Amino acid sequence: RAAPGRPGVHPCPAPAAGIVGTTLTNLRMSLPWFLRSRPWAKPVYPPKPDSFRRWVTNAQTEDVAQEIYADLVCESGRVNWEMLLATLRLSGATVVDYAAVTTPVLVMGGERDRIVPAAVVRQTAARYQRGTAVEISGADHRVFSGTALPVTMRHIDDWLARNQLSSSATN
Repeated sequence: RAAPGRPGVHPCPAPAAGIVGTTLTNLRMSLPWFLRSRPWAKPVYPPKPDSFRRWVTNAQTEDVAQEIYADLVCESGRVNWEMLLATLRLSGATVVDYAAVTTPVLVMGGERDRIVPAAVVRQTAARYQRGTAVEISGADHRVFSGTALPVTMRHIDDWLARNQLSSSATN
């Protein structure tokens, strides 16, 4: 999330506290993990390759999807648990003080993202005083991969120029 005083770029954000947004794909992918005993204390392993391809890299070429999959590692069970609780506003870790962020914020999502719905991208951007939502045409959840990468970077460059920011201002 954006830090006060610093512009921010947020690709495919998980819903913060109070933003409701999930997909059937996300539920199908996450539910087996959430139903385990003490899921917050256990790692979240990557889905099987065919499921990952169908759910996450659905707009990538086979080669790019395989390259991405080869680099996957476990995710934090605690972070995934906090994201589940965010919808119910039960997690302080997912509360964002949007009013404190007065700088420009770019929130991006993929048109074909099966994990983070476009509504989450729009709602997140709308909560920031100077938020902008952008949907990357034809992109899946991996907006910084494959053919989506140059399109994503063009959107970031345009946003930086519109807001009179240089790339060094965001570092």
